[in-house]
Amino acid sequence: MTERILEAHATVSNLDCIEAKLRYIKVWQALPEFGITTFVVKFKESNKKE
Repeated sequence: MTERILEAHATVSNLDCIEAKLRYIKVWQALPEFGITTFVVKFKESNKKE
């Protein structure tokens, strides 16, 4: 795990603050769950516990 952290740091350590933030946002937006919002729905007459 430490090795992966050091490798990741080496790839972004030469970027300025704005470039690093933009890269973070692009990676975050590429995640499969990006843009999905989930809600827990409980029906009034439901006997099923979650």
